[in-house]
Amino acid sequence: MSLLLLRRLRGVVLPAVAIAALAVPTAATAATTTVTASADTYATQATPTTAHGSETTLSVDQGVNDTDAVDRVGYLKFTVPALSGPITNVQLRLNVVGSSIDAPGVYKVDATTWTEAGLTWNNRPTSGSLLVDKGAVPNGWTNYDLTSAVKAAGTFAFSLKTASNDGTSFSSRETADRPQLLITYTTTTTTPPPPTTPPASGKPTAANTGVISTSGLTVKNGDWTITAPGTYSNLDVHGWVKVKASNVTIKNSILRGGKPTGGDTSIITQYDESLRNLVVEDVTFTPEYPSDRIDAMAGSNYTARRVEVSNTTDAFGVHGSNVHIESSWIHNLNYVSPSDTHSDGHTHNDGIEVFWGSGLRVTNSVISGGRNAAVQFAPVTAEKISDAQFVGNWMSEGGCSVNISEKNNGPIQGLVFRNNQFIKGSTTAATDCAIIGPKTTTSIATITGNTFSDGTAARVYNN
Repeated sequence: MSLLLLRRLRGVVLPAVAIAALAVPTAATAATTTVTASADTYATQATPTTAHGSETTLSVDQGVNDTDAVDRVGYLKFTVPALSGPITNVQLRLNVVGSSIDAPGVYKVDATTWTEAGLTWNNRPTSGSLLVDKGAVPNGWTNYDLTSAVKAAGTFAFSLKTASNDGTSFSSRETADRPQLLITYTTTTTTPPPPTTPPASGKPTAANTGVISTSGLTVKNGDWTITAPGTYSNLDVHGWVKVKASNVTIKNSILRGGKPTGGDTSIITQYDESLRNLVVEDVTFTPEYPSDRIDAMAGSNYTARRVEVSNTTDAFGVHGSNVHIESSWIHNLNYVSPSDTHSDGHTHNDGIEVFWGSGLRVTNSVISGGRNAAVQFAPVTAEKISDAQFVGNWMSEGGCSVNISEKNNGPIQGLVFRNNQFIKGSTTAATDCAIIGPKTTTSIATITGNTFSDGTAARVYNN
């Protein structure tokens, strides 16, 4: 039977299973997003007709009894996008570059049409009520609580004013330390029922993953930024794909990426955690320009279903919550030596690398080809990984097939490895090392029903 025919007969290759409708619980969780200033400037009495929006500092001072006898007022403007839940906390973060014994307060400004190039002392908008005041501030980042002022999407403006003649300076958005709003909001996540071990005939292969048919694909050359929801199908994309909208589905396509320019990148990225419901289904990832710096997909809130990945450095990067990888085939990752990506001179290939987030679900997938690990937990400093479930998969290779690190963030809560099969003799760091991790995590994880390919119990190491 031909490969193409097998692909088209996916619906009858696997036995039919009747699935009852289940009541699925939901849980409210906190999420965060960072919004940088869309405009900032200051106005000074010393130059009443001059705009200062292109300067690298925001200078705030009260001129009375000061040596220069000149007032300076800072202005900030932010555009807050629509979020998937109610806002619960908002912190204005400013980088102090000129410390003060009495920092300015933040005032509401109703006018939001001013521009950096146009605002001067003579036409400055009126400051309204005081939102929050501040005492002494050293150099470095400082926060102002603006939860009372920012409740929903919209454009917000604020002024920075002081009654002190000990002026303060802040980094402007013309620097790397630009003003930001750190917004915490509540989002509702759905917890799927525990998956069961798939039948042996359901093991992902070339016959039931990747593009269904290459016939009639539309070639799309160049990088592609998706800014509107919808279903995009039957494409052969030669370029990087950036998703900037919720509710995007990419189906029956080949994604090849672009030519690397030096930094690490992924063929598809969706890093904005406020975006939801990215689905990549029946897609083949195969780099047009293989290198030591190309992964297949990275971000949060995405589902990869019946996807084939090969010849990338890593396959999937988990940079946030609600990532689901289902019935997919990861194999033959691109090992490069020598490579300057790591200090030991070669690539550290992983099938799935988890940096932070909750609600990760990996089911019925083949995860192989990673010289470092099939699954690598590499938590980012001060970020948590929790509620990650791996059920009914086939894993192999790496020093150990699953490598768990806590990175001083404490034990990983809610970790599940159930009914997975590991390939005996495929690991290199230790004999038949299916899972390795700190005992503080493995002792509280649910690790059950996992076997090697010869039927013996899969071994768990502690480090």
